[in-house]
Amino acid sequence: MDFSFFGFTHCPDICPTTLSTLNSFYQLLDGNTRSNTEIILVTVDPARDNPKILHDYVRYFNKEFHGITGDFFEIKRFASQLNVPFNKVMLDEGGYTVDHGSQVVLINPFGHYHAFFKAPLDPAKLKLTYRSIRATFNG
Repeated sequence: MDFSFFGFTHCPDICPTTLSTLNSFYQLLDGNTRSNTEIILVTVDPARDNPKILHDYVRYFNKEFHGITGDFFEIKRFASQLNVPFNKVMLDEGGYTVDHGSQVVLINPFGHYHAFFKAPLDPAKLKLTYRSIRATFNG
């Protein structure tokens, strides 16, 4: 199963907090469950988050985490299918940021949207819920 989070490497708060919490959750999993669980950051800022930058960023939180980048419109379509909003916001000083949802989306083994988890995330509660969800697929 995949836990997908939409964010970006220049994010000042939501992304590092979420990835840190996902790392804590991931560390609570037993080895077998961990080997069948992917944590993925999908960038909402592909203009700045090239593959190398994204790779280094997610690996800071956990060497097993993955980052995905690509064409902006493809990412926007994927996010929309998962009900994750994001929008580029121009800043007064000339740069930009990206407003984005903070939910973590669970993709089941069939590649379908299965659930979402909203902030604030609690690693222990996340593990308990995930164990219950996994049981329906391993049954």
